Amino acid sequence: DEFGAWIDEWTETNSLPSRLKVELAFKKPDGRAAILCDILSCEVFSPDAARYHLAEAEKGDAQAQYSLGMMYSNGNHVKKDFKEATKWWHKAAEQGNVSSQTLLVLSYFRGEGVSKDLVTGYAWNHIAEINGAADDLFGDDILIYEKVKSLARKMTYAQMNKAIRMATRMINKNPKLMK
Repeated sequence: DEFGAWIDEWTETNSLPSRLKVELAFKKPDGRAAILCDILSCEVFSPDAARYHLAEAEKGDAQAQYSLGMMYSNGNHVKKDFKEATKWWHKAAEQGNVSSQTLLVLSYFRGEGVSKDLVTGYAWNHIAEINGAADDLFGDDILIYEKVKSLARKMTYAQMNKAIRMATRMINKNPKLMK
């Protein structure tokens, strides 16, 4: 349905964001096929919007920090840089931004932009779950959550317990982690 809506918008408005989303529906920049979460998590920005998000992110706006992380993750008007993406997601996650918390989980589980660390990733997962990440799943959120569950199966119970204790310490140290 969303794909059809994007095509309709593209043909009616010839808008750049929709055009890029439609192109992403067929392939990634490296030629590989895009999967649904690639398409749904892609946030397209104009250069003016990029400057605006950067200015707001530097002021501490959590939503702008999340968006800037998405820009770096997807390479929209900036060079693709997972380290920079996780930096901005971390700043937003520290303020209780659940989307950023969930993306940090994947970053730590995959070792993208940060050192691979299942325990820290699972700690962020625990915080995101407390914040309701699993309660309102649709679109790419459910795909991310399913991927997290799949990656978490590789952990031992000792690692999970260590992560939960870590999450508790993180919340006690910074109550803003909770939305």
